[in-house]
Amino acid sequence: MEYSWNIYEKQYFITDIHFSKITHLIYSFVKLNEDGTILPGDRWADLEFPYSKKISEEKNPPIGNFEALKLIKEKNPHLKILLSIQDPNLINQLIIFSSSTEKKKNFIQSILHFKNYYGFDGIDFDLQQPLRDEIEPIVLKNNDFSNILFEIRENLDPEFLLTMTLSHNFDFIKNIDFLSIHTYLDFINILTFHYYGPWKSSESTNHNAPLYEGKNNPSPFSSIYNIKETTLCFEESGIPPNKIIIGFPFFGYIYGDIETNQNFGLYSKWSKNVKGIYLNNILDYDEIGRAHV
Repeated sequence: MEYSWNIYEKQYFITDIHFSKITHLIYSFVKLNEDGTILPGDRWADLEFPYSKKISEEKNPPIGNFEALKLIKEKNPHLKILLSIQDPNLINQLIIFSSSTEKKKNFIQSILHFKNYYGFDGIDFDLQQPLRDEIEPIVLKNNDFSNILFEIRENLDPEFLLTMTLSHNFDFIKNIDFLSIHTYLDFINILTFHYYGPWKSSESTNHNAPLYEGKNNPSPFSSIYNIKETTLCFEESGIPPNKIIIGFPFFGYIYGDIETNQNFGLYSKWSKNVKGIYLNNILDYDEIGRAHV
């Protein structure tokens, strides 16, 4: 997954990615307008950022990440590039679109525009935000959401990818009717990380993305906060295993003033935030490589 804002503080550009080593790229994020059209999430990064010859090998460097991706796609025909839509109220917006002929038409036409003009191979619906009110669980079990997925699929060629990205939030998972929607999705990405982190000093240090339940893990959620249990939960919800993609975090959490060095500080009390290069308490992949490996 590549984020539009990486061009700023991180100075990490689309052209820095080794595309020969990957098969799919999800570009994040774009947003939805009330009329059903898709809008750039960051207009400067997406459409206006002037790539220079220092960061692009092109004779005429691209303007904006969308154009850069289009050129990269031409050189890497094996690569599938998806556009990720994120909105705090994405599900309800899609359901509103499904009941409005005009908005539904605008939405589908907008997808076709990004497909035909920029060469995107698919759309990812990013629903990683947990449910926040009592209405949404009812809406998620409504047929309207599966209906609009059906209409999108009907208006696009079979090779066009439709995917979904979800958090590991169990309450979120159980309120989605996967049996009615997975037919229209090529695969589902699960963010199997952020299980634990330095959010409250009252909690112990822990693994960001534990594969299994950790031995002696003091967390009351240790039996379910792990990749194995999350994956089983998705399978039991009706998703075929061959459609489940496990997420892997290329970052780590760091805790300050660890109370004990026993077990290398794992499951220890901590009391101090640690300043990172980009965000507090977070070590980027490059930082881990430079300073801790």
